[in-house]
Amino acid sequence: MNLTKLNLNNLSLGLLLLFFTSCAVTILAPYDEVTDTKTTELQETIILELNRWNTIYQIKPDSIVLTYSNNLDVYNQSITKTELLLSRNNGIEKNKIVVKQLEGLLANLNEMKDIHKEDNILSDVDIAAFKTILNVQLGAIQKFQQVRKETNK
Repeated sequence: MNLTKLNLNNLSLGLLLLFFTSCAVTILAPYDEVTDTKTTELQETIILELNRWNTIYQIKPDSIVLTYSNNLDVYNQSITKTELLLSRNNGIEKNKIVVKQLEGLLANLNEMKDIHKEDNILSDVDIAAFKTILNVQLGAIQKFQQVRKETNK
């Protein structure tokens, strides 16, 4: 083999490696302040409502305030906000993790709604369980956004 041809092959390989190693590879979408802010607001709204239900339940477990029909706005608002966040995040490239997190959140909100509809009043055990689940899910979304924010600095 010709020495000049070998040097050219090595040079070409070296330049190719340099090109690929110098390119920034983005595996995840960048930090999204809107998602971070809106999930924080959603968490505050949901946890506040679950705490309110729990307090009322402790005082009067059969209170009409706790019935499904008296809490339709809670479900409509939280589900709609989650659907909007999901729609927004579906439109962001390389954002599968957040989309999956929001899909899980939406599924749990719908499950809570279905149980509430079926039972008419959620038990204190159900309220506590959903509070934990939703708090963890929303916290995970926010934590993920914060990690993104830190890595973008």
